[in-house]
This record gives sequence, structure tokens and C-alpha cells, in this order.
Amino acid sequence: YSGSAERTISLEESKIVTIDEDSKTTSGDTSSAPFTVTIKRSGSSGSGGSSGDTQKDPDVDVPSTEEPASTPIFTDITNHWAKDNIEDAVAKQYFNGTSATTFSPEGAVTRAMGVTVLGRFAGASDGTASTSAFNDVAPDAYYEPYVVWGTNHGVVKGISATQFAPDQAITREQISAMIIRYLESANIPLPTATEEIKTHSDYSKISDYAKENMTLCYDMGLINGHANGLLAPQGNLTRAEFAVIMLRLDDYIASVA
Repeated sequence: YSGSAERTISLEESKIVTIDEDSKTTSGDTSSAPFTVTIKRSGSSGSGGSSGDTQKDPDVDVPSTEEPASTPIFTDITNHWAKDNIEDAVAKQYFNGTSATTFSPEGAVTRAMGVTVLGRFAGASDGTASTSAFNDVAPDAYYEPYVVWGTNHGVVKGISATQFAPDQAITREQISAMIIRYLESANIPLPTATEEIKTHSDYSKISDYAKENMTLCYDMGLINGHANGLLAPQGNLTRAEFAVIMLRLDDYIASVA
């Protein structure tokens, strides 16, 4: 309709179209009763065209059909024991892949990775204005703001006053210490330590500084013994193991909140 006068239009046949909850499929109902609509023109010219009118958006909000962001598909975790945990940890944005299609589940966690994942978990900003005091942490390194966060909160220390050793692999006892320091800095309650961890034959191999930390992580269910019954405190932590630990940490914090 392009006229200038008010008009009432009667529809002898109508069709109602609905958009399902998945925002993709539509269905039509051509059996609905006829109805009428009234059209009003304002500020239009006698020729029927509008003059200076601003077209208004419809009052009905149509759901977006855009797909939600999906978790990357990693080709190297298809049959991995921690596949579901890895995908959950990536979806929570604690981890990224080592490439667009790989996660490297058996790859070693480095000190840079460890503090970065803990920083993301804690919601630490990656835009901090501070700079690292370590000369082996480049200002443009992806982990630099998390190293700053970690050192400022006592979560991680350098191997010297000027060296952080970002590429050095983290052991299972070292990540235990980092986690407990994080929990303490965040004032999250810790359990009362038990003696259960001592049932593992290699308990005595835990470094003295890490004994209490690893015991607490064990009691919280974050770290368990391997299938062979060993704790392997000096064993390198894998990315898959770390993903599992972080999800368990998430559950623990929720349980004491």
C-alpha cells in the first residue's frame, strides 16, 4: 500500500509463522482466522510516496540465527581418556589449543602455561599495566601479564631475582604448591590435612616444601595417584592432567563457597 490516507485491509487468508527455540526451523499455520490491519500514513505527499518519514523497526524481536561459539575440535584428543575434561576446560577458557586443531594432551605444562591457566581461572586481567621484573619474560609474551599477577599474589616465584624460566616444565608437586598459594591468596578455605596420602609408597619422595601442599591437593581430590599407585611428585605434569585438575578445583571451590 502506497497511498496517503488511512486504510483498513481485511485479510481473507492469513498465515502465522513461528520460529522454534533452536532459532533455525520455522513452521506455518495457514488455518488461522482472517484478521484486519489498519495502516496510517503521516507526513506523506499526495502522490502516495513518503516525504521525510523515518522507517521504524518492527516491534517484534526475531531471534538470532547465529550459531553460538563452539569449542575447537582437536584431532589429537579423539580417543584420549581426558577428552571430555579437555573440552570442558577449553570451553571455560582456561586453556587454548597448541594449534587450531591440536591440544597436545601429553605435552608438558610449562611454568608459563601453569601461571597463565591459574590466572585465567582466577579471572586475572590480561591487560595489566605492570611489567614483569624477570628479564626472560618478554613484555609481549602471552603469559607476561599472568606472571605479573602470579608474582604479585605470591602464587609463583622466579627461579632467581631476574629469571622466571617460563619454558621449564612443571612437576606435580610444583603445581600443588602453586594451587595452594592461589587458594590462600584468594582466601578460599582449605581442608584439614589427613594422613591418607602417606599410603602411597613414594610419598617420601615429595620435596619437603611441597609435602603439605600436595597433601592438601590430594585431600581435595585434585591430585590422585597413578594407576600403578605412585604419586610421581617429581613427574612432569601433562596438559591433560592439568585440565582435569582445574575442573576438580572448580568443583572444590563451588563446594566450599
